[in-house]
Amino acid sequence: EEAGLRIGNLETNPDIDIFVDQEDFYKHFAVLAQTGAGKSYLTGVLIEELLEQEFPVLVVDPHGEYSSLGVPNPESSESKSYDVTEYSPNTDVNSDARPLKFSSLNMDKKELLEIIPDSLTNSQMGVLYNALKRLKEKDEDYDLTDIMDAVSHEDSTAKWNLLNSLEQVDESGLFSPESMDLEDLVE
Repeated sequence: EEAGLRIGNLETNPDIDIFVDQEDFYKHFAVLAQTGAGKSYLTGVLIEELLEQEFPVLVVDPHGEYSSLGVPNPESSESKSYDVTEYSPNTDVNSDARPLKFSSLNMDKKELLEIIPDSLTNSQMGVLYNALKRLKEKDEDYDLTDIMDAVSHEDSTAKWNLLNSLEQVDESGLFSPESMDLEDLVE
């Protein structure tokens, strides 16, 4: 229906527009296709259409593909720009962005395993488990730096690759004592 989100037109008849019912976006959806088929473009169109209809949109965009939503297209007379707030763990690279910082306070093993960029061996998981156990026994708050310190004091040689992985997480700049409130981010 024309009241829906306009996502394009028929390739065989450009005069016929294609619309998607915005109600379909209250549940999960995916954009799937082979490389080069236009997934990112279609997603951008969907985001623009949602914004046109004043839907709230939060985009997690690690590759910066959608930052252009805040800038009008100079090649189009119909092009608009949208009120976009960007966040980045590295505001040196993206000076227009606000800092994106999360808390590493009292992270547990499951949370760490989700953010560590490498798969850990059983020995490395054992080192991590022991380090976290010792930190929790102190009954005090701990952060990523404390976890790395506790891992470094383990006897196992498996700690070295684990420390390297934890340092990569630390160097990402995503974690800081001055973390942002996630409710503020979503709002």
